[in-house]
Amino acid sequence: MGRRRGDDLAMLGLIILAAPILAAVWIIKFLYAHPWVFWVVIVPVSLLVLAQVPKWEKERKRKADLLFANAKPAQMGPIEYENYCAEVLRRDGWHTETTPASGDQGVDVVATLQGVKAVLQCKRYNKPVGNRAVQEINAGKAYYRAQIAAVVSTAPYTPSAQALAKRCGVLLLSHRDLPDLRRQIAKDLDAATNPS
Repeated sequence: MGRRRGDDLAMLGLIILAAPILAAVWIIKFLYAHPWVFWVVIVPVSLLVLAQVPKWEKERKRKADLLFANAKPAQMGPIEYENYCAEVLRRDGWHTETTPASGDQGVDVVATLQGVKAVLQCKRYNKPVGNRAVQEINAGKAYYRAQIAAVVSTAPYTPSAQALAKRCGVLLLSHRDLPDLRRQIAKDLDAATNPS
């Protein structure tokens, strides 16, 4: 009984693998035998679909802008908050990437602008953010070979976190500060674009 079930599963797997290949072969043979179908059906339909792409992209952007404008960072989940912070920077001209949930070395967002790399740890907290976040992003800065390290939070920072951040050169920010990050690090951007 067990062997028959294994044979049935193997046959099903073979069918699942073979079906797309056989369908592609049939379509190619059909188009070879009836080339007019390509020019009369496939090309016009493809052109119509391609003509719609800008409209679809514009609508997607409009929806994203509406969601972004109505965002409430304090009510977001941690991943949403990371994506939100990345989007704020992206809209200001940064190239941003969010890191995987694990193995990120304390870095949630990697952002680059004019050759300057910044790493961010995003904390959607209700209580003050402590030293640990500063320590982690400082280590992440070295790991990612970044020039700028920042903790971004919905909450304030403890006095010890502020003291450590000052000593390590880590920025302690709110998401409201992100649109101004370019101005805050203007000296680093200047050094990257005009090396001595």
